[in-house]
Amino acid sequence: MRQKVIGVYTAGWENIEVVLMEGESGEFYFIPELGRNKVARIKVGADHTQWEKVFDVLLHEIDEYVMSSMGFRFKPTQNINNSHDDYAFIMTHTQFTEKSARVAEFIADASLDVYKAWKVWKKKT
Repeated sequence: MRQKVIGVYTAGWENIEVVLMEGESGEFYFIPELGRNKVARIKVGADHTQWEKVFDVLLHEIDEYVMSSMGFRFKPTQNINNSHDDYAFIMTHTQFTEKSARVAEFIADASLDVYKAWKVWKKKT
């Protein structure tokens, strides 16, 4: 699978590596692998023809990452399929404000680099 590491960006107290990958989906990992100097990772599908679709995936993943990291993610069902679609995010307005500040810090730093890398990605496909 084709991938491109973009860089490491801060969201609150956490450093998160951003990677472009094949496809159109996204995913994140709190601990992608064991070892020294390993940080959390967000992967963004880069095979979209429109930048706003790539940005949508990036924003979705950092939002979900931060809300999960801050302890706002709950699974209110006992479904056996263990689908990620079942999660609910519950927070106060103060917590939402803190989540937004962390996401804003990350997006402000990462989005231009992701955009530039995506433009190069598109040219190579």
